[in-house]
Amino acid sequence: MSKRTKALGYYVGGFQAFADRLGSAVTSRGGRVEVGSEVHEVRPLAGGGYEVHLGGSSVTVDRVVVTVGPRAALGLLPGLPEAYAEQLRRLRSLAAMTVVLALDRPLTRGLYWVNLPKRVFPFLALVEHTSYIDRSHYGGDHLVYLGDYLPESHPHFRMSKDELLQVYLPAVRRINPAFEESWVRKSWLFREREAQPFTPLHHSRAIPPLRTPLRGLYVASMSQVYPWDRGTNYAVEIGHEVARAVLEDV
Repeated sequence: MSKRTKALGYYVGGFQAFADRLGSAVTSRGGRVEVGSEVHEVRPLAGGGYEVHLGGSSVTVDRVVVTVGPRAALGLLPGLPEAYAEQLRRLRSLAAMTVVLALDRPLTRGLYWVNLPKRVFPFLALVEHTSYIDRSHYGGDHLVYLGDYLPESHPHFRMSKDELLQVYLPAVRRINPAFEESWVRKSWLFREREAQPFTPLHHSRAIPPLRTPLRGLYVASMSQVYPWDRGTNYAVEIGHEVARAVLEDV
């Protein structure tokens, strides 16, 4: 495969299976993985290192790699020097939301990915995932993703799942006029505030380096993979880059 190939790869079991195996690899090497622990703040210590606040508790560490979006990073890192913080503020992203439908039958005749005109449809893409990966991996369900990029101020971003389904499902019928709501066995809604970075003129000059001015503190996000668009392969690539930076600085 290459950057413009039509070939696609799929990790059997999905990203959760990948995350589970990655976590097992970390723990087998003596590391510790904390799940369900929301990070509220990362503060530099006078003698070096950082205190990571996890709500009601905290941990002290030598180095920190922050991989959330730029605005979220600003909220976590109140001790950032102003010049670097300003670089993060200049980065912009669109929000994303995806409704996933589990259907009891196929929606399309083998179509995988359909890009749609936003002036006509309330979502940007319809993806029938089980046209690509057999439904036997999903308990026999036919999975359909209805995805959209939009500003956070858009009314859809503030809707509940049920409210959004009232908008989306009539549009699904435009793809297949035979579609009925009774086909939907289950549904889910996912949102992300900083999902799709966008790159204005001279964006390359505005990208902050992975190393912040604070020793042992690194920021690596999709907003820094330019000139590439966001994607799993570039997340892996920037992960390798920031890991090398950490090791070089030890």
